[in-house]
Amino acid sequence: NRLFGIQGWVEFLKSLGKVGFAIVVLSFTLSEDHRKLLAGMITNPVAFGLVIRGIAVDILVAIVFVMGLIAAIDIVWSRFHWKQDLRMSKQEVKDEFKQSEGDPIVKSRLRSLARDRVRKRMMTAVPRATLIIANPTHFSIALKYVRDEDSAPMVLAKGQDLVALKIREIAREHNIPVFEDVALARSMYKQVSVDSVIPSQFYQAVAELVRIVYSKKAERRQIS
Repeated sequence: NRLFGIQGWVEFLKSLGKVGFAIVVLSFTLSEDHRKLLAGMITNPVAFGLVIRGIAVDILVAIVFVMGLIAAIDIVWSRFHWKQDLRMSKQEVKDEFKQSEGDPIVKSRLRSLARDRVRKRMMTAVPRATLIIANPTHFSIALKYVRDEDSAPMVLAKGQDLVALKIREIAREHNIPVFEDVALARSMYKQVSVDSVIPSQFYQAVAELVRIVYSKKAERRQIS
């Protein structure tokens, strides 16, 4: 492949072109000196020696000119070809991006698996919730607050759409109170984080809901 491939043929044609160009230039130079040589043969030996020296100088100059021109063209071509070889194909660019940044498909799959793990962990924590704040179908936030244990209500889970409905379903199965408050649920969903206490701006609203939960528990104990 190196000798008879495309690159080999290119190098062969380049060499052939160099030789052909040199022959053309030398032929043109010698054609001019041919008349000088014939004229010098009928002169005295001293003058003929000068003619020979002049012809030799012309040939030397022609050779130096040809080789210099060929070298300059070869340098320009070699640099151009070298830069072309350094350029990467679209597939090589994609492969390098995958190696440096990671395969987008794999990264997307890993993110999906991470979200699934977080979702499952939240669902297992919902039964420990004290109350659920919901926007009827779009948002649900599960909060836990135990007196003498928690300094502030903690977010056990939060979800939107299908996840929100799943949180409410689990809450019904475990008799956890669900409070529907559209504005509060929407605002909390945007600002709270799972496994963190709620921000202070929600203390008053949530405290009222917690008071209702504990009041109902106290009533049930008195009845029983």
